[in-house]
Amino acid sequence: MSGFVFSADWHLSFGTWANHPTLVGDPYHSLNQIIDYCIEKNCPLIAGGDLFDKPVPDPVSVSVMCREMDRMQAEGLPVYFIQGQHERVKRSAMDATGLGGAAEWMSVHAWPTHVHKQTFTIEGQQFYGLDWTPPDRIEEELAAIPEGTYFLVCHQVWREFMGDTVCQPECNLGMVPTAREVLTGDFHETLSASDGAYKVMHSPGSISMRSMGEASDKYFYHFLRQLHDPDFPSMHDDEPHPKEQIRLSTRAMAEVTIDTEETLDAFVQYTPEPVSGDTAELPEELSRPMLRINYHDDIPEVYNRIIAAVERYEPSPHLFLYPKRVREDAIEVDEEMREQLRGQGLLGCLAQVESEDSATYKTTSRLLQSTDPAAEIEAIYDEYSQEEIE
Repeated sequence: MSGFVFSADWHLSFGTWANHPTLVGDPYHSLNQIIDYCIEKNCPLIAGGDLFDKPVPDPVSVSVMCREMDRMQAEGLPVYFIQGQHERVKRSAMDATGLGGAAEWMSVHAWPTHVHKQTFTIEGQQFYGLDWTPPDRIEEELAAIPEGTYFLVCHQVWREFMGDTVCQPECNLGMVPTAREVLTGDFHETLSASDGAYKVMHSPGSISMRSMGEASDKYFYHFLRQLHDPDFPSMHDDEPHPKEQIRLSTRAMAEVTIDTEETLDAFVQYTPEPVSGDTAELPEELSRPMLRINYHDDIPEVYNRIIAAVERYEPSPHLFLYPKRVREDAIEVDEEMREQLRGQGLLGCLAQVESEDSATYKTTSRLLQSTDPAAEIEAIYDEYSQEEIE
């Protein structure tokens, strides 16, 4: 074996985009590439949670997972995994702490090993796995990491990545007492962070786009041989494990902004080339690119002209339209106010246009501070329905 591969946030599902039912297959193609790489480099695979998009996934996604695990098993390459909040089974049969739970769908296949609260070793290096853990329990669970652990494998909302303004973080590197490096899922961008001293954290990001707010370039990590390997004589104990960032071949994506009549004219007159991106080795279902167009809706005939122009594209893209509604009562924001709002986050911005007592503000606040927005939406809906009945 030569090191190990770390990937997370597969979100295996047949379709991602409700308004684009033919935009399918992206996570399957990316997972196939990751397994190809593991086999080529003779590496075990560590999977950092949210491997399925739902606790009860569709049968196609389960079949794809099983097919790829067949390939790893045939090569004798271990697969270790933890669960994120998306696939984590929520039922009374969980352990008494409410943590973990049965690894229902990855365990359909006998080969992958669920390593929640388990220690395992690769090339002499000690690892410890931890399923997504609720915020009120995470500090306690991190404190229980066994001595000698070098890598912690987990799936959490970390302050080092998310800050305090976008959503409520669940933990920070200061809560990790013993592990030298943290391998984490949840954050859909490829990024590393440090506590400025000893600990380092690595997020490989999702393997395919899950929202238009994500970067379209997707990666996974190949961590090379252990620190004291003779191939790396310059490595020291205070340096992180060497790794390579491997780019995945994904569906092409482009973005256009139309904010004036002049930019609209230029877009309409432009003779379209295929949307940029290497599509030569993509399967047929990924050959149609994604095209996001941001436009101001006060430009005359803007929608109809955009549609007419896009109809000339070949192949026809999956079109995502994002109108910006221009309001006459829009707030003028100078640089000083802009800096103040940055520090206040999304809720601070919302407070400029909505009363903190309004239903809009209260609902938005609940969603931003929730660690499980889907469950929070259900709770809000139930409350609303109950009010209607009463």
